[in-house]
Amino acid sequence: MAQYKLADGEKFVAMSMGMRDAESIQQRMNRETGEVKVGPTGKPSYASGVVAIRADGSGQDRGVTIAVEEYRAYPMGTTLHTDGITVITPYVADGGRQGLSVLCERLVPVNVSSIKGDA
Repeated sequence: MAQYKLADGEKFVAMSMGMRDAESIQQRMNRETGEVKVGPTGKPSYASGVVAIRADGSGQDRGVTIAVEEYRAYPMGTTLHTDGITVITPYVADGGRQGLSVLCERLVPVNVSSIKGDA
């Protein structure tokens, strides 16, 4: 499957939906091999607990999964963006459903003023 590495400065934006504390999360595992799934730098990865919002603003895009190497919990509703190396892999699931797998080093809060150009 083709993978796309975001260029320096490119970010993928998502929103926290009430993440679990870091002590309660587990490493992602390959169901077939039982091996730990690693992130873009080779460290173990974790499901992030955040969702991508559709570009048209019509709600959650359930076809996008986001995993991180460095898990941090953020309050519900916090807008986050990828930081560090980010790799996006398009996929087609059983039944023909299409989606994106986003794997990054970490997620950090968006600086809203910089998005508006006020910084």
